Amino acid sequence: ALALPLVAASALQADPVLLEPVDLTALAQAVIEDLPWVERKAPIEWSIEPGLAAHCSAALARVALMNLLGNAAKFTRDVAEPRIEFSRDTDSDEGGFVIADNGAGFDAEHAATLFQPFVRLHRSEQFQGTGLGLSIVRRIIERHGGSIAAHGEPGRGARFSFRFAAPREPAASGAE
Repeated sequence: ALALPLVAASALQADPVLLEPVDLTALAQAVIEDLPWVERKAPIEWSIEPGLAAHCSAALARVALMNLLGNAAKFTRDVAEPRIEFSRDTDSDEGGFVIADNGAGFDAEHAATLFQPFVRLHRSEQFQGTGLGLSIVRRIIERHGGSIAAHGEPGRGARFSFRFAAPREPAASGAE
């Protein structure tokens, strides 16, 4: 189980990032269909905003969304009315996105450590995982020139805000 995340992490160093227009709404819906089955109290209410798009690597964006949406699904399994949202980050004017859930959450004091390899804030008996997923997500986002931040509160859910690249200034026209 540990081999696949390690292979994904090593591929991040070797492969060039091929940028293309990516329909993140469609990609998120495909990722949700591919998420592994998890025993849960109730089915998830998914809210995926239409029209989400980015200029990024489709393959790497898929890995990032698989980890972020998979974590949201995993950490909402014991919630009576689980809700997961993928939307534009309305708190940012930099073209970012948010994945938020109403699951287990985490202590905000530990937000920065979430992105370190093998760091887990929950017991493995409670929630399975390798502790590599969010470190892989951070590396994907940073390879695109972007950033990611985590916000949470125990028992009230988690919110991951991210953008694939810093906003670019329009190119000079060259005409004088």
